[in-house]
Amino acid sequence: MLETSGGNQTQNARARALGNQTHHENRDPMMTASSTSRRPATQAPDSERFFDRTNARPKLGPQTMVRLMSNPPLRPDGRPHEAEQDEIARTVGARLRELRAEHGLSLRELERRSGVARSSISRLERGLRRPRPSLLGWLAYGLDPDRVEVLRKELCEAAGISLIAESRWSQRTHARHAWRAVLAGEMPIPAWLAGPWALAIFGTVMPEKRDMLAAAQKAAASGALDWPEGARSSPEVLALANEFGSASPYELARIGRAYLASQRAQAERHRRKRSRELRASLVLTGVPSMHPRPRRRRRNRAGS
Repeated sequence: MLETSGGNQTQNARARALGNQTHHENRDPMMTASSTSRRPATQAPDSERFFDRTNARPKLGPQTMVRLMSNPPLRPDGRPHEAEQDEIARTVGARLRELRAEHGLSLRELERRSGVARSSISRLERGLRRPRPSLLGWLAYGLDPDRVEVLRKELCEAAGISLIAESRWSQRTHARHAWRAVLAGEMPIPAWLAGPWALAIFGTVMPEKRDMLAAAQKAAASGALDWPEGARSSPEVLALANEFGSASPYELARIGRAYLASQRAQAERHRRKRSRELRASLVLTGVPSMHPRPRRRRRNRAGS
């Protein structure tokens, strides 16, 4: 029995050695001996490894299916064709730019008030992307919360056939970004929306107005505050009301503190902007400034 077991062990050792030898002989010559990352020994230069999105094969994902099934279809990089780009820029892009100019909002300010990235706003105004109803709805809320449903319908009608249907993730994503803007104190909160939680939001930062806030909260709870026309049917307003209802007292107090800090920062930005415009106008008219900037003293190169 001992001899038989010893013979089996010897045969197993010989088989393992033969397998290792065959494995080393069949290795790819392009693989280095000490490489463990399975990368080829020679790599293409950076200029050859450049990836062009316009000629890329589309991945069979949800976004690609939307692009392929849309009418007219989008390019592989997700942008509309040139003719449709001009149409989007001429219709919904031009109308959005006009509304932004009427309310005196820049791209950055509209981004703060709506929760939509300014790159998306800029691409929409230039016709480089198709809009969704949720995107236009949050832009309408950032422009004017009291006319959110009216502006939303106006922008959707201007978009026409370029409007993309909602997906299962687009509405949640826009609502999540909007609530982050509310927590940061940058999105406008009208009194008719925040009335039921007025005391919890502003009670800690405005202790001298607690009686007025309590009265406003009681009036909102009893339905005495009138909502604007179409606000109760707006998905954006209903999403914010749902978030306010499920927020904790700590989050509501955080909104109040962030809102006051944002108001102070906005006033400071307007003051600096007005000061820059005033200095520019004085320079153009040739009038010397009331507060000239102090000149820097030149240092002697010799150190004396």
